[in-house]
Amino acid sequence: MKTRILATLFILISINIKAQEKNFEWNKHAPTFANGLSNQVAYINFGSNRVWGWVEVTLTSGYSYQLATGKYTKRFSIGRNVGTGAYFYQESEVPTAFGPVANQWKLGEFQINSNGDLVLPIYHLVSKGNTLLVNIKGSSTIAVNTNLISIINPTTIENTEIKDKICFKNDLTLQGNVGIGTANTFGYKLAVNGTIGSTEVKVENTSSWPDFVFDNDYELPTLEEVEQHIAENGHLPEIPGEAEVAENGINLGEMNAKLLQKIEELTLYMIEQNKQNQAQQKELEAQSALIEQLKNEVSALKSE
Repeated sequence: MKTRILATLFILISINIKAQEKNFEWNKHAPTFANGLSNQVAYINFGSNRVWGWVEVTLTSGYSYQLATGKYTKRFSIGRNVGTGAYFYQESEVPTAFGPVANQWKLGEFQINSNGDLVLPIYHLVSKGNTLLVNIKGSSTIAVNTNLISIINPTTIENTEIKDKICFKNDLTLQGNVGIGTANTFGYKLAVNGTIGSTEVKVENTSSWPDFVFDNDYELPTLEEVEQHIAENGHLPEIPGEAEVAENGINLGEMNAKLLQKIEELTLYMIEQNKQNQAQQKELEAQSALIEQLKNEVSALKSE
C-alpha cells in the first residue's frame, strides 16, 4: 500500500514538472464558434504564468459550415511579470498566413484581463461556424505551467478587426529570386506583376553620369543633326524607340541618366542661343544708334 501511494505521488509530481517547462507546447480544440453570429471573440487564457521569451500560436481548421483549412501563425516576443503594475512587454509578427483559415480568424495582441491573467484574443472574422485547432509553443526563461492554459468560450464583442497579413519585424535576407504576382522572375532578383507604390526609389552604382556633356571636348550634335535623326528614326538620339521599349523595357538608372544628358544638351543649346540673342541685341542697339545719328545729320543738313 505504501509503495502504491509513493508511486502515485511520483506520477503526480512528474506530471506537474512536465507541465511546467521552459520549452513548452500545448494543443487543444477551441470551443465551437456558433454559426450565423458575427463579431465572436474567444480568449486563450495563460492564467498567472510569467512568460519571458517567445510564444508562437498557430490556428488551423477543417470543414464545418465552410472550408477553413490552412495555417495561420502569429508569434510574440514577450516579457510578463505578475502583479498590479508589473512589467509587461510584447512585440508580434505573422510569419505564416495561407489558406481559408487566415481569412476567417485573427489573433490579437496579448492583454491582461481584470483577473490579472494573460489572455490572447481570437477574433472570428466571419459568421460561418467552425471548429478550430489551436497549437501553442514557445520558450521561456521562467517555466510555463501549461495546465493553466485554457480557452474561454466565444462571446460577441463589436470590433473592426481585419485579417492579418504576413509581417516580419526583423531584417529579411533571401538568397533566391522573388516574384510578386508572378511565378516567372525572368532572372531578376525581384519581379513584380503590378503597380509598385513607394515614397522613394534609390538607384545606386549608375555607371556613367552625363556630366561629360559639359566637358570642353564634348561634341554637341548640331540641331540640324538632331532634326535629321528625329525625321529618320522618330525619337531622340541615344534614346530607345517605342518598339525597343515595348520589347525590352527600360533600365531606370540608365534612362534617368540619358534623360539628364538630353536636358544638359538642351541647356547648352539654350546657352548658345542666349549668346546669339545677346549678340544680336547689341548689333540692333548699335544699328539703332547709327540710324539715330544719321537721322540727326539729315535733319541738320535740311536746316542749313
